[in-house]
Amino acid sequence: MNGGASRATAPALAAPPGAGSRVDIYDLTAGLNYRPHANVVVRPEVRYDWARGATSTELAGLSLPLFESGRDQFTFGIDSIFTF
Repeated sequence: MNGGASRATAPALAAPPGAGSRVDIYDLTAGLNYRPHANVVVRPEVRYDWARGATSTELAGLSLPLFESGRDQFTFGIDSIFTF
């Protein structure tokens, strides 16, 4: 059986050092469950993270690798499950 899923999270609040404003950090994730064989499940997913309320420089001050180069990022991941 094949299926899919998606997920979104509420904002995480943070205040970068030296910033007087709050930062809202959001994410949206979508994934699939693909069964090429009865004993194998392949699960790719894509995730989009974005922030509002701060500049890229302020976000870099949070020590989050996610926001070192800007205010948003796409991430792709994949895993496999082998049952026996």
